[in-house]
Amino acid sequence: MDSCEMVLAHDAVSPAMAGVISAGTGLIALDAQRCFVWINDYCADLIGYDLDEIKGRNIELLEAGYYTNAQVQGLWRKVDTGETVRFRNQYRSKSGETAWVQAVLTAERDEDGNITGYCTAFTDVSDLVDAAKSRKRMISRAEYTRIVNKVFEIERADMPLDAILRRALDILFKVPWLDVLSKGGVFLLDPDDDQTLRLACSHSLGPDIESLCARVRFGHCLCGRAAQMRQLIHASCVDERHEVRFDAMQPHGHYNVPIMIGGDLVGVLVVYLEHGMQKTRDHEAFLTEFANALGVLIGFKQREEALVAKKQEALVAAELAQKAMIEAQKAEQAKSNFLSTMSHELRTPMNGIVGMLHVLKMSELDPEQEDNINLALSSADLLLNIINDILDFTKLEYGALKLEDLPVDLPAMAGEMAAAFTPLAREKGLEIRYTLADDLPRRIMGDPTRLRQICNNFLSNAIKFTPSGHVLLEFERQPGDGEGTLLIKVTDTGIGLDEEAAKVIFDRFTQADDSITRQFGGTGLGLSICRELATAMGGEVGVDSEKGKGSTFWVRLPLREARADLAASA
Repeated sequence: MDSCEMVLAHDAVSPAMAGVISAGTGLIALDAQRCFVWINDYCADLIGYDLDEIKGRNIELLEAGYYTNAQVQGLWRKVDTGETVRFRNQYRSKSGETAWVQAVLTAERDEDGNITGYCTAFTDVSDLVDAAKSRKRMISRAEYTRIVNKVFEIERADMPLDAILRRALDILFKVPWLDVLSKGGVFLLDPDDDQTLRLACSHSLGPDIESLCARVRFGHCLCGRAAQMRQLIHASCVDERHEVRFDAMQPHGHYNVPIMIGGDLVGVLVVYLEHGMQKTRDHEAFLTEFANALGVLIGFKQREEALVAKKQEALVAAELAQKAMIEAQKAEQAKSNFLSTMSHELRTPMNGIVGMLHVLKMSELDPEQEDNINLALSSADLLLNIINDILDFTKLEYGALKLEDLPVDLPAMAGEMAAAFTPLAREKGLEIRYTLADDLPRRIMGDPTRLRQICNNFLSNAIKFTPSGHVLLEFERQPGDGEGTLLIKVTDTGIGLDEEAAKVIFDRFTQADDSITRQFGGTGLGLSICRELATAMGGEVGVDSEKGKGSTFWVRLPLREARADLAASA
């Protein structure tokens, strides 16, 4: 009796096989070389092959790679020694789709005990496996939410930033299901060098690492690479990417997770692993969300500390001024208290809003829900930008803003700004372009951060108030004292301004009219900040516009070409 007949003849099927055969059971008969001899109709429907297509082909045809080759060979050895093996496996159908089966496999033998073939019966359990995975994901999301909420609940009011970070790491390393070592740290962007990380907080790192890693350049070692690439980096061992080493270093691996606020890097979270520990998608997703929560806390705390520091500087300077300035100082203090209180009141609900929006975004969402979450996150970013404008305005009011004097690569900066606003312009069907005059030097001296801030404000407004057409960013050279003047213009084909609106558009808390605020939003601080920044840099801003025919916002600054030695070192 061949294998096909054995399957069809119920009394010839092994007792283990007979217990699972039903109308909803797939049946396969193999020869001694494990090649297909026969399949029933139910099996053919599941795998998508007819018997004629696969007869004589090895059953490896259906393997989807769930088990390693060593595990598969171990299973066959058990069957060959006389065991009836029950197992769950994943198969790949003719169409390439994968599904799960619960199977029983047994060997058929002749009277002398020689294997003549194999029989397997299986049922499709994909729905059960998917349900189990869904339950696991639900449990994971609930755990993520619980841990992230604990981070947001850290009381920041009377704690310095390093203490807040230590408290957050304590929370992280107490997560029972996170398979990591209780060892790691948080690196923050150095305020004096935007290409360097400094170790702000450590947890059981030891004096050697703390000393060697006090400052890490971008691109150096794994944390520096994570900062440079803005991507999570995993290492299962101390490999060639670990430039920082010492004699007593123990074998280990780790995750290096960028800490971001919006699109800006603020630091890197480093978590150590046992040597050889491979990465998992769940751990990467959780650590990314944890780093997002850290980013929110760090951003708020840094701005709070900066505001407090600038306030103290202003108060010390005021105490040294003439007694006639006392009343003016009281007025400034009242304004400072108002801004400080307002920012605190805004930050408190924003903690929960931003945190929960990130948690919700981890959920399985349909397209409409994902659009709603993205809209909410966009609104939250807008609110953070408003808070940032208020804090920048406060710095300018105190005279506490310090300008840098660094080489600026004009073509690179122009290209980066145009590229950054291209997606937003495309959403409105606008074209965005930029040009640089041939007589401009490639590198000039200035404050690149504040120069970008002015241009970004002009570009953002141009796109916001232009329903169709284009936006043009232009860099020109004009004659003047010394090396001349740098003129930067942003021209749009938008709604334009009338003469009266153009006169007051750069005043604080001012927009063209009330309808602009209702339709487009905004605080009216952005252009006022641009004017103050331009003045601080020895320049001026202005606008040329006509109602209904577009606008050209411009900034004119002293032009100083960067010396070759400074440009080379930048």
